[in-house]
Amino acid sequence: MSSIDTLFEANAEVLSELVGFLEQIREEDYREISQLFGDASIGQHCRHIIEFYECLASQYDAGVICYDLRNRDERLQCDPGFALEKVQGLQEALRLPDKTLLLVQQYNGMSHSSQTTFSRELLYN
Repeated sequence: MSSIDTLFEANAEVLSELVGFLEQIREEDYREISQLFGDASIGQHCRHIIEFYECLASQYDAGVICYDLRNRDERLQCDPGFALEKVQGLQEALRLPDKTLLLVQQYNGMSHSSQTTFSRELLYN
């Protein structure tokens, strides 16, 4: 198995675990703000995870990844069923060939960039 295949499998496993979690959690627990989660909810953390994966998949073709441009869709943090649908769609959407990408970060009105690869982004997402 190639290293990119290993990364696909590792990410698929993480997403499968998230699917199982989303299938079981009650909506009120998903939305509840907790100090254990840095005054955030489980749903907010799930939204963050899902949107980083969505950025990687949707911006792949352009070759420029900017996680700052994620949608921040509040439905993902409030509705575990909606989040579940998104995660299920991502499981296959991430099976893409490795390639060089430009990673862009926007900070204080400035844009910073560095070269990365799809496999590196899978590794750290």
